[in-house]
Amino acid sequence: MAKKSRQILLDDSLQPYVDKIVVLFNQMSTLRGESPNLSTILAYLYIFKQITQSQLKKFTGISRGTISATLNMLMQFNVLERKIIPGTHTNLYLLKLDMNQISSQGLQRRANSTQDLMQFFLSIKNRIQSIAEKKYGITSMENLQEFINEEQDLKKISLLWNRSKQINAYFQTYIDLIKKTAKSEFDHNVIPEQTSKKFNMQSISTLDGLEDKIIDHLSNSSLFKLWRGASGTKSGSLKFSHTISLIIAHLILNETLTQKRLQNLTGFSAGTISQDLSYLEEKIRIVESWVDPKDPRARRRLYKIHPMGEVLKSAIQSSAGVLINIFQEFTNIKSDLESKKHTFEKINGYTKIMEFLDEFTTLFQKGLQDYK
Repeated sequence: MAKKSRQILLDDSLQPYVDKIVVLFNQMSTLRGESPNLSTILAYLYIFKQITQSQLKKFTGISRGTISATLNMLMQFNVLERKIIPGTHTNLYLLKLDMNQISSQGLQRRANSTQDLMQFFLSIKNRIQSIAEKKYGITSMENLQEFINEEQDLKKISLLWNRSKQINAYFQTYIDLIKKTAKSEFDHNVIPEQTSKKFNMQSISTLDGLEDKIIDHLSNSSLFKLWRGASGTKSGSLKFSHTISLIIAHLILNETLTQKRLQNLTGFSAGTISQDLSYLEEKIRIVESWVDPKDPRARRRLYKIHPMGEVLKSAIQSSAGVLINIFQEFTNIKSDLESKKHTFEKINGYTKIMEFLDEFTTLFQKGLQDYK
């Protein structure tokens, strides 16, 4: 009976096409920093609109516990509803929202994620101000330049303060763009000028402690982990790199760094540091370098990251570039299936897949146009 249930939903000859769709959904989940299990389950729900846990288990290989937890979460988000199949004890899970509504929810999540980063840097900014006031008696960060002179701590305070400020300003603009794209107001308001409870920094009393916190947060952020056209890959392909995100984080926290210093800070090999710095400087152009004037042999180079607005814009544009490639892959799948309509049109699953691709590519294309 299990085999029959699967055949009714999807013929084996169409499984490779669904597998390709799942791969693309997983790539999109990487952009959002979401679980591949969630994106896999959503892919099947989007295509078939209704499905059982047993069918999901057979198609995906995901454990029953994970499937159950994911479906329950989606019901809590009002994405799904559950019904009993008449004459059985089997639950059937039905998609409640249309693609446009689901897309709006995705934009909401993106805005929430961005606001989390804003909250984090707002907390950092406020803590920097507190340290500056307690240690140096500085009450106005806007006049910080008057106090700096050659004091290294104050230089670091100034750098962290200004970069946190720039990051928050850019993210607010980005959230406004997301709202405009969705053509609706989200539940969240602009973050108030106060320390977020979610990112409580009160226990951190040193700049080193703040730097450690920033390094940990940025290096684990999907925003800086994902780039396209990376060295060693074809242009436009995905590169999910912890080394790149960590290097970017350290460059954000320092005015300039040498390759040797980055090697000491990260523990990465000289080859990895050199390759990733070349990529950041030559491919995506958010880093610049020059020969250290203090090096008598003129071999050591200093590396500096561009202004935060440029860096963040590049990260987001890189994500948009990946989305364009994903859209093209969806279009290719659709074209391939259309060209084989005479072979597949009477086979179980073909109509569902084509309906999904029609709706999804139309919405995807509209979203990309709005984003531009």
